[in-house]
Amino acid sequence: MEVDTKKGMEELILEKAEELFLEKGYALTSTVEIAKAAGCNQALVHYYYRTKERLFQKVFLSKIGLFLSILLKIDGQEEDFFMNLRKKIGAHFDLLMKNPGLPFLILNELTTNKRNILILKEEISKGENNRSVFLKLEESLNKEISKGTVREMTVMDLILNIISMNAFFFLSIPIIKGVFGIEENKKKEFIENRREEVITSILNGIRP
Repeated sequence: MEVDTKKGMEELILEKAEELFLEKGYALTSTVEIAKAAGCNQALVHYYYRTKERLFQKVFLSKIGLFLSILLKIDGQEEDFFMNLRKKIGAHFDLLMKNPGLPFLILNELTTNKRNILILKEEISKGENNRSVFLKLEESLNKEISKGTVREMTVMDLILNIISMNAFFFLSIPIIKGVFGIEENKKKEFIENRREEVITSILNGIRP
């Protein structure tokens, strides 16, 4: 495998590391495997990233940011609360559909390494933009509660409902396929139906 530039090899190592971490997790991935997948030697992996832990943290941080990005995205001003929320839930589901290994990576690494919890906490609280979006969502939710269109709940309850329902589905896909034997040609339809079911369940669940 030929790479024209130093930057190219550095990015390729990161790309292959990400694939392996998503597939196997941190503990079961070695720098030897990463080097082999990138077509370089192990010394080059250490040259660019020093340790497996530093390489993993770079991947983990980017994936945490990706996982939260949709929920912390600024909403359109022209739409009502429920339309914005429907789009937010659907966009988060679509993100996980493109990155089905993401929930497993995050859950596994949060439960096995407390340092990753601090990384998650820092990522959520980082920057005025994240805070402003969080407060905007909270303000919109409280307005709906005051109007009687939404039951009493906190914005954190709402966010956790979205994350847990979307993430659990992708965590459970191997089990669902094994137990119910979903055919590959029907997988897309099954996922699309589940997407709508998750959206409907969350929207109905927040109503009085």
